[in-house]
Amino acid sequence: MIAKISQIIIVLLGVWELYAVYKTYHGAKVHGGKSTSAFLPLALWSGIVFGFALIGSGLAFLFS
Repeated sequence: MIAKISQIIIVLLGVWELYAVYKTYHGAKVHGGKSTSAFLPLALWSGIVFGFALIGSGLAFLFS
């Protein structure tokens, strides 16, 4: 029971990570300027990869 709940929480964390990446991208697009970090695309990409990894691993363990 605890394992299933923790796997659902992992999937929800992955969804939240993708939402956070979207909000950061949108905020940088609207309010970004010369002071925006040059490393922002790398941070967004790693956030996307981490979000999908959380969702994938959570679903894999949930349905195994």
